Amino acid sequence: MTFHLSIYPEEWKQSSTIVLCKPSQPDYSLPKAYRPITLLDSMAKILSSYIADDLTYITEHHNLLPPMHFGRCPGRSTTNLLHLLTKFVMDAWASKDSFISILFLDIKAAFPSVIVSKLLHNLKKTGIPTEYIDWYCRRLANRTMTLSFDNFKSTPFNVQNGIDQGCPISPLAFIFYNADIL
Repeated sequence: MTFHLSIYPEEWKQSSTIVLCKPSQPDYSLPKAYRPITLLDSMAKILSSYIADDLTYITEHHNLLPPMHFGRCPGRSTTNLLHLLTKFVMDAWASKDSFISILFLDIKAAFPSVIVSKLLHNLKKTGIPTEYIDWYCRRLANRTMTLSFDNFKSTPFNVQNGIDQGCPISPLAFIFYNADIL
């Protein structure tokens, strides 16, 4: 129904972020001594899980992502990546006259840093069906969040960019967001 009626309930766009102290931190005056945990609506997560499964199938069936992308791709786990990496290194050693270079990326605050308009552009550019892009646009529009720590709870504020940590579709969305890097 969410596709046919072009509806995404506003209540599902409200999240709450609980800020927890990390244990054994030397200085609790620093932001890195805390861990934010975002709580999303359970029904929204169930729907997002189904959409993520559909998009994963579409992505794999039509080869919409680079073949060397391992995150959130069926049959391409971290273990598979390590086996492939080991094979590349062993082949380079056996060749004697070749070398291998590796680039590892650790993107800090990846999901909150996503620019939604660029994500939607990348989804269109790679061939994701329009109804899924329109749904995701509705999903990401007009979101609000409250922030809670200790005995404080903020008033709701707007979330303009970023994708939700803990949402089943976010890992796949982030892969599309940064696919051009590879």
